[in-house]
Amino acid sequence: MPMCGFCANYTETEVLCEACVEIRQTEQFVATQAEQLDKPDRPLIVESAEPTARENPAHPMRRKQRSNRWQWVVIVACFTILVVRLYFSSTIDFVPLDDETRARELAITSLSECLSVFRQIGQILERGNKPGESLRCDASGTPNIVTQTGREIKISHPHPDFYGYVEIFVTSNNPEPTLVE
Repeated sequence: MPMCGFCANYTETEVLCEACVEIRQTEQFVATQAEQLDKPDRPLIVESAEPTARENPAHPMRRKQRSNRWQWVVIVACFTILVVRLYFSSTIDFVPLDDETRARELAITSLSECLSVFRQIGQILERGNKPGESLRCDASGTPNIVTQTGREIKISHPHPDFYGYVEIFVTSNNPEPTLVE
């Protein structure tokens, strides 16, 4: 089957399609790897009449074994120190919170989440759009209060007293939440 100049891959001996070129490259790679596996990893060691590492303490092989042992001793010692430090640093006394503190922290978290929602509403107003009614604080079951004075749109929280404020609102002119005590 004839091939166009875009599809043809010219080699030294033949013209191949892309799939056949990949097959040939794979075959060459496998052959090269097989040759590497057939070769020994290191040259053969010829025995000599010199004393072995067991007989001669100054032998380089004996020194290497000692060096490896010391490396392992140092590694194990460092690991032990690390585990001990982690254990003792993680045994911080846990003080349970009383109900009042827990309630205060929940209220702060709830207010923070509500202010985040009002920041989103403010950003939407700043772009000239109106936010959907679903965008409101979780603690409020009723929709936000929307008032418009001229071109300015003001969106207020329906129950700011839940957070201890008289009013929580954003406007199209001021997208940052305003809290009135």
